Amino acid sequence: MRDNFERFGRYSALDMMKRGINTILWPYVAVSMYNELRKICMGCEGIVSGEKKQTYKFVSVFLGKYTPGRPLSEVSIVAGDEFFNQEMIEYLGLGKKFGVTGHNLLKNHLAIMIRAGTEEDFNKAAISACTLILSQCSVDGA
Repeated sequence: MRDNFERFGRYSALDMMKRGINTILWPYVAVSMYNELRKICMGCEGIVSGEKKQTYKFVSVFLGKYTPGRPLSEVSIVAGDEFFNQEMIEYLGLGKKFGVTGHNLLKNHLAIMIRAGTEEDFNKAAISACTLILSQCSVDGA
């Protein structure tokens, strides 16, 4: 599974299922992504004691430590549910890549993409977001 994260982890989804799916009724956690065939594959999964910030942190630290071929700094997109917000991104140490400035810059575009009723609407919002990003000055002032 960690090989999947190393190969396909640039765009990942990190989520927990609150209801128990096992005999002790503990939640399930998984990091998923799409492989080269556009099929869902897992980078990490397990049974945890609860949907807590510390559990998300554990999963992120685990992947960062045990998948040397995919440092967390190379993850470009992380998806999650309402529990996974900007505060969580900062807590997980991904703030430099997914910082408040980037969030504020792209918030409206991302909302339009999420609510898009058609693929065309989604693509228009995505192209607009990319154009906005490319129009920004780089960190070195270029």
